[in-house]
Amino acid sequence: MILELHLIGEDKLKVLLTPFDMMKYNLTCEKLDYENTETRKAIWNILDYAKHETGFDAARGRICIEVFPEKNGGCAIYITKLHQSEASEKNGIDLAKDKNAGHEILAIYGFEESESLFRVCRFLSHRGYALPSRAYFEPLEQKKARYYLELLETPPTFSGKKAKYLRENLFIGEFGTRMEGEASLSYLKEHCFPICEENAVDTLAPLAN
Repeated sequence: MILELHLIGEDKLKVLLTPFDMMKYNLTCEKLDYENTETRKAIWNILDYAKHETGFDAARGRICIEVFPEKNGGCAIYITKLHQSEASEKNGIDLAKDKNAGHEILAIYGFEESESLFRVCRFLSHRGYALPSRAYFEPLEQKKARYYLELLETPPTFSGKKAKYLRENLFIGEFGTRMEGEASLSYLKEHCFPICEENAVDTLAPLAN
């Protein structure tokens, strides 16, 4: 078994499954259900392999599993260890599809020009951004538009990571404005149209001049 594994900090693991892997485990993103015996068996086989290869141990405590389809027919699985404050007293697994969970913070940035959006996507892609991202546009008067990037930011936990996190935020701030408050997501859904609903960072990065 050879799976593509990426550790994201100490508490999160990304697993990329190819279409061949999906066939091998008899999984589909649409029908992936932890109540299903085959799904449970596949997930724990993957977790056992990940522990052996990376040391990521998901056997203790509660975890959250997020599943995102890939364009090639495979899927990306994010496995997050939940802290005591986030988990119930009973150990187990939460299986989510396309939901923000774990330690990431939802962030939305607005841009006056599409090129600014593309440059930020290229910057993030080159730095290895691997979390979900979406892009939108808002039609304005006089054939103008405003563009938005929705992504997840991981809060810094130690000095080295904090410095990197701050540099990324400063770079994005040169091109766009961070929208504050929970109402930002509702605003996108009400006034904007999706440009890219999956993997916006990697999809739009090649469009930057």
